[in-house]
Amino acid sequence: MDKSDNLIDIKIIWKAIHNQATWRERAKLETWLQEDEKHQRYYNNLKEYYERGSTINPSSDEIDGAWNNVKHRISGKKSNTRRRLVVITSVAASLLVALTFFYYTKPGQEQVHVAENVNTIQPGCKKAVLILDNGKSVNLAANDTFQIKEDGASLKNSGNKLQYTAASKSSEKLSYNTLKVPRGGEYYLVLADGTKVWLNSESTLRYPVKFLGDERRIELTGEAYFEVTKNRHKPFRVVSGKQIVTVLGTHFNISAYPEDSVTCTTLVEGHVNVQLKDDPNVQQSLVPNEQSRVSRTGNQIKKRMVDPARYIAWKNGRFIFKDEQLDDMMNTLSRWYDVHVVFSNQRAKQIQFTGNLERYSDFSEILDLIEKTDEVKFSIKDNLVTVK
Repeated sequence: MDKSDNLIDIKIIWKAIHNQATWRERAKLETWLQEDEKHQRYYNNLKEYYERGSTINPSSDEIDGAWNNVKHRISGKKSNTRRRLVVITSVAASLLVALTFFYYTKPGQEQVHVAENVNTIQPGCKKAVLILDNGKSVNLAANDTFQIKEDGASLKNSGNKLQYTAASKSSEKLSYNTLKVPRGGEYYLVLADGTKVWLNSESTLRYPVKFLGDERRIELTGEAYFEVTKNRHKPFRVVSGKQIVTVLGTHFNISAYPEDSVTCTTLVEGHVNVQLKDDPNVQQSLVPNEQSRVSRTGNQIKKRMVDPARYIAWKNGRFIFKDEQLDDMMNTLSRWYDVHVVFSNQRAKQIQFTGNLERYSDFSEILDLIEKTDEVKFSIKDNLVTVK
């Protein structure tokens, strides 16, 4: 049998997974699946991947158009069967990112080989600095275990989690702790009321060790995902940037990095109210799948419908980009991989990409993947990444 007989257009697999294949395409796929158990295993793994959370779901016309646009890149090139099975790009040079990245990082599959002169940059990890009310700093890491008592609450760091437990009898002194997560880090904590907080890279959270009074108020810089314990008699408030978010009990994400032009609040479950700090009369209520956007230069709150999975992907170990400009995409990646990014090609900043990527992969693998779109090139020296 000719080697080419073992090949199948990736678009047929894609369309079958998304229930867009014609009966002829399905028949061709069935024949291909029966030829080799490796084919069936590849199809099952890819199908499982997209059922697990990919948000990329193009139309049949988009797939056909994308495939036709890049056939000339594949034809005539010498490459092994596995690589040729997954080479595809999309409108805006993007679908390749999710598809090839999945393929090359599945256990047992061939891995992308990065050039020898390219540095290996590992992903971030569980690390943070805890600043106690008395000013003492404690470095936290995933495997550290300790317990401290402080002003009416006990603090325990164990099993990748910092947990606060309020004492039944304690002083009425309001004491604060601050948790700082550096670039290349992330951390998970449980506040004294049971509220769960996931802190992203380069983020800071200031909070009471025990909530007193008629509200639960904390301050955030950076990004965090919250699962707030319900208490209708004591609202939970997050102060971040120019806004205050008030909830009674809900799940939501706030991205409030100082260098970003907007502060985004994305609601997953429940109900939240977003208002401006300097003008409480300017406010918006959000329902699930809505996102508020507060500009750092304006005095209004805009909201829109979104897919929350994209904005909380970081908490679930992934990066999801959809029509994301490379400049913004590299800002996100640089925080997690703790690198500095410069663009020698300024036009590359505007190129848009779409992809669903594994957050805990080596950085050079992601860059190698993006390069396969033939839109940009990267070079790495120490922790400096240059986009060409």
